[in-house]
Amino acid sequence: MDANQMTEILDTVFRTLYENMDKGGLLFEEELLRPNKIALTQPETERLWDILRSTGFVGSLIGFGNEGKLEITAPGIQMMTRYGSYKHFLAAQNIGQGAQQVTIQLGDSASDERQPAVHQQKTPKKPKKAARSSKQSPLE
Repeated sequence: MDANQMTEILDTVFRTLYENMDKGGLLFEEELLRPNKIALTQPETERLWDILRSTGFVGSLIGFGNEGKLEITAPGIQMMTRYGSYKHFLAAQNIGQGAQQVTIQLGDSASDERQPAVHQQKTPKKPKKAARSSKQSPLE
C-alpha cells in the first residue's frame, strides 16, 4: 500500500466516522472497512489501526462490547469541520507551511479539565485623578 492509497483510506475512514459520530463508535472492520470496500491484508489492517490512533483524530473505545470500535475525537471533529476532509487538511498543511501555521490541539477533555488554564492577564490601569478646577471648593 503506497502513500496515496493510505491517504485515500484515511480520508474515507475519517469521513465515515464524522458522518456517524452520533452512533458511539463504529466497528473497525465490519462498519468502517467492509462497507467502504476497503480490502486489506491483516498486517495492513493492523498498520491502519495504529496510524489512525496515532493521528489523535480517532480513538478506540474501551469497555464491554466495544472491542474493535473507533470513534472520532474532538480534534478529529474540529479537523473535519474546518477542512471538510482529511485530504483538504493535508493540502492546507502543505500550502500553509510558509504562510500560516494551523494548530489543532490534541488531548482528551478529561486531562484538560484537570490542568489549570493559563490566561494572559492585563495589567490594571491606574485610575485617573480628577482634574482640579481653578476654583477651589470651600472645604479645601
